[in-house]
Amino acid sequence: VIYYIMLSGEPPFWPENDNVLNMIKQIESGTYDLDPPKWESISSDSKDFIRQCLTVKVGERPTSINLMSHAIFKNDSLPSEHLGNSNELLKYQARLATYKIMSCVKTIVRLGSSHRLLRTPSDPLDERHKEASDLFMTIDRMGNSDGQLDLHEIILYMQEYCLHLFYSIHPGADGLLFVDDTKITAFATLMRDQLDRDHDGLVSREEFIKGYCIWKMHLKKAKDATSMHLLASDVYSEARGSPTLT
Repeated sequence: VIYYIMLSGEPPFWPENDNVLNMIKQIESGTYDLDPPKWESISSDSKDFIRQCLTVKVGERPTSINLMSHAIFKNDSLPSEHLGNSNELLKYQARLATYKIMSCVKTIVRLGSSHRLLRTPSDPLDERHKEASDLFMTIDRMGNSDGQLDLHEIILYMQEYCLHLFYSIHPGADGLLFVDDTKITAFATLMRDQLDRDHDGLVSREEFIKGYCIWKMHLKKAKDATSMHLLASDVYSEARGSPTLT
């Protein structure tokens, strides 16, 4: 193939109009051009050498050792006429450079398309995104549904769905538990401040989705802390012999 390019200034097989399938068919059938005018000044030995190298059937294709005894290597004389293919070689170089660039661009586009196709609804990233988006809408509906979460809406959500995280032992009441509103407000403030990236006092949908892992992390910590707190309360109550509110 390299020798073919050296002689003619173009490859024997080329994906015209980016038709790679057609080029593959040319390779499989051994279809290439050795006709005039481009090949008129090329010796018959060179043409025969190319034909042998490009033999389609592997069993009939000569080995490199066989090719070393070809007539083209026995003739040390240089051609007396210029092949006149310098311009063709320059054109080929330009075409090859353009083709490589376009191939890179198309590969990037195909990779992007493949990535989107492979991202099915079962993709964990998509599931987390949907889960975060749905939760944002739930919290937003606790207030005015304006597309942003304020402290009041987060507090309402905590009171509605996370009340069990804010039990405290009532002082002097023999281990009885009560809901600590100050803890709810403090925790809701923490959650808002952690997700509020632009520090405007509100959490947008984008901020909530980006910070959803932080939201879940703090909820888990609160749940674990509450479990330990209730366990300690139960131990205390059993020791005192009094029931607890759970």
